[in-house]
Amino acid sequence: MSEKFLNQQNDLDKAMLSVTNSHATGLSIVALVLGVIAILGSWIPFINLISIVIGILAIIFSVICLVNANRDHISKDFPLIGIVLGSLTILISLSITLGSLYLIGTVAPETKTASSYKAKVDDLPNHQFDDMTNEEFLTAFQILADDYENLVKDFQKNPDDTTTNTKIADLSERWDDFITYFYDNEDIFSDADYQRVLEVEKRLMIASRIFMRESPASNLPTDPIGV
Repeated sequence: MSEKFLNQQNDLDKAMLSVTNSHATGLSIVALVLGVIAILGSWIPFINLISIVIGILAIIFSVICLVNANRDHISKDFPLIGIVLGSLTILISLSITLGSLYLIGTVAPETKTASSYKAKVDDLPNHQFDDMTNEEFLTAFQILADDYENLVKDFQKNPDDTTTNTKIADLSERWDDFITYFYDNEDIFSDADYQRVLEVEKRLMIASRIFMRESPASNLPTDPIGV
């Protein structure tokens, strides 16, 4: 084999090595950039779910770069940083997302209880039940019972909360409005409707007795139709 041919072969090997090194370095930069983007987004709840995907890509590219680096004897700094950033992104994102879900699960029910009767029952037109169908009336009465029971549960946790006491008193007045309308218009309701009202009234009476044990001065309807 001629010396000239050997020299050409060596030049070709060097060129191929240069191309391989360049490719590995470029992929390392991509992995590093992905890792940086992922870690920056990992602190934003729920949006960081996208960061998890980016972090996984950063880890995959970094591992590929490490394989190339071992084979071609080039720097492993960028791939290692990419793996660290990608791993931290997954850890931080999952921690923040799970923490946010926990807070939503504990805080949201209390907020809902405190405001639901305003949103669902108190917004109903006072003394304008004539504008409602029987089904709408019965559904609204059931909603009132749901809210009343939730407020009594809150009262049991904190009997000194004057806001809860006031809301219970407000709902008691609305309870009386419902029953008064039902008595005055019972001829338009069916026997099945009457049974539904009895069931809701029973729930309200049980909740009101729990409330009365701690607050004898509570404002309750004077004419319950069932126990």
